[in-house]
Amino acid sequence: MLVPKEKKQTSWHPGFKEHARRGHSLALFLVQALLAALKDLNENQNKDIDELLLQFQKEEEELKANFSKADLPKDYKKAFKVDEKFVRDFDVSLFFKGRSLCHTGRLPSQTRYLGYLTNTQKVGGPGVVGNETYDVGVNDKEVIANPTNGSMRLAWEARDRERCPAVIKPDYKDFFMTTDKVGWAKLSFPNDAEKTAYNYVPSQFKGVIVLVFRSCDWGKCEKGFLDEEDYQKKRWEMKVNSEPVIEIGDIGAGAMLLKGKDGIYFTPNEEGAYDFEIKVNEPNSFVKLSSFIIF
Repeated sequence: MLVPKEKKQTSWHPGFKEHARRGHSLALFLVQALLAALKDLNENQNKDIDELLLQFQKEEEELKANFSKADLPKDYKKAFKVDEKFVRDFDVSLFFKGRSLCHTGRLPSQTRYLGYLTNTQKVGGPGVVGNETYDVGVNDKEVIANPTNGSMRLAWEARDRERCPAVIKPDYKDFFMTTDKVGWAKLSFPNDAEKTAYNYVPSQFKGVIVLVFRSCDWGKCEKGFLDEEDYQKKRWEMKVNSEPVIEIGDIGAGAMLLKGKDGIYFTPNEEGAYDFEIKVNEPNSFVKLSSFIIF
């Protein structure tokens, strides 16, 4: 056994069975896709390989286009709980069909491993704790003990990491963090690496912004953790490209829709990006956000 006592395993919780079921379902889908690809190659083995590649790429683009234009299920609106008092006449189909770009600290994520998220040359993949080569950020205790003025920091929690000679858990709920000692903390998204990697064109996005809080185990967050209710009580505040965020609305699963003085649509800056500024007003408190998403 690599880890004598692995965390979060109990005899009373059926979680491992659910994970096994999902794993098998994902594996069967991938095997089916692999078999379909091999069948296509076998049926077209006499064709020129470059011509065949172009044919398959064209088919893939057509499938993507058809998927984005297809009708949604009748109950698709139930996937999100957008309060009409918060925003009127908003078509949530944007969340399914619209262009989107996500800036997330969570792992596993190729944007972390390839250095896009941090806009650095630090790259790698899932690794043994302490031996990673991509940018892992800093311990959240470090953010509290040594605040850095002017920026939100990519952070992680020590309790989420397990020391082991092998990679047994690549899933981590990392996040962007700021505290009451920082003042206005800034995060710009998308950065230069993201713009290049994803061929970012600002005009293809509506300017709708969603934030996702770092999730808390069993819904119980640690002391000092500020959420959407604290925002309404002015315990922390936020601006997007210098425009104050008047309100944030819960749309489910810890995701929040932002609203400014002119509604939910924000305009990018001259560089086509969005500058997020967050200030914590409550003493001995902090904000932990796992993801910034633009639609």
